[in-house]
This record gives sequence, structure tokens and C-alpha cells, in this order.
Amino acid sequence: MTPISVKWPVLATAAAVLLATGAGAGWTAQGWRKDAEIAGIEKARAEDKASQADNALADLTAASSKVKAAADGAQIDIDALGAKLDAIHKDFRNAKPPALPADCRLDPIRLRKLTNTASAVNEAAAGLRISPALQTAPGAGDR
Repeated sequence: MTPISVKWPVLATAAAVLLATGAGAGWTAQGWRKDAEIAGIEKARAEDKASQADNALADLTAASSKVKAAADGAQIDIDALGAKLDAIHKDFRNAKPPALPADCRLDPIRLRKLTNTASAVNEAAAGLRISPALQTAPGAGDR
């Protein structure tokens, strides 16, 4: 009986080793499969992020172009306005009012209206914020 009783422990040990080896191989194969699945998900996520970044960059580029075009247009408008203001200033500086008769005077009603209008204009001008560039316009100290 000795030979039969020795075979069972050897067979049981061999079966246990084979079972452990199979379980380890299955565990490893399952790990590889899950790693491949995770890598695929991460790749899809990275591609999605790259696509979103490309879209955001395209939007930013388009917005930047619009801002630059608006700024260029505003600069053209400012240059044209400066030329017009210079012409207006020159016209006012060179204006010669017609000669009035020596006895010309405003009646009290017109004088009051003119005074009230001048006061209103001065109050409105005091409330405006005038750009420093306009305050030092060419010819501003010529008066």
C-alpha cells in the first residue's frame, strides 16, 4: 500500500500546483485585457481633450481676428476724427465775425436765454470726462 498512498499526495500537490498556475495565468491574462481596455479608454479621452483644445484654439483665433479688425477700424476712425477736429479748430480760429453796428444790444429776454444756455453748456461740459488726448489737442493753447 505504500506505493498508492505516496501517489495521492504527489498527485494532490501536482494538481494544486497546476491549479495555482492556471489561476495565476488567468489572473495575469485578465489583467492584461483590463489594462488594454483602460488604455483604450484613456486614448479616447486624450483624443477628445485634443479635439476640444483644437476647437478652443480655433475660437480664440477667430475672436482675436475680430478684435484686431475692430481695433484697426477704430484707429482709422480716430485718425479721421483727429483730422476733422483740426479742420474745425482751424475754421474757428480763423473765423471773422461780421461787423455789428455800434449801438447793437440784446434785449433782456434774449440776453437771459443766451446766459442760461451758456450756463447749461458749461455745466454739461463740467460733467463730461474729456480724454487727455483731446484736452491737449493741437492749437488748444493758441487762444
